[in-house]
Amino acid sequence: MIFQLAQDFHAAVDAMPRKHPKHRMLELIEEAILLFAVLQIRHSTTR
Repeated sequence: MIFQLAQDFHAAVDAMPRKHPKHRMLELIEEAILLFAVLQIRHSTTR
């Protein structure tokens, strides 16, 4: 599920023009989601 969300944000960032005022915000959200996914994979046994 988290990977689908990351893919959706990646598609949104790719589709949005770079000069759009919200482009950088979506890039940062995408990066945060990817970092969260990596954290979940690395520490999946700590639930």
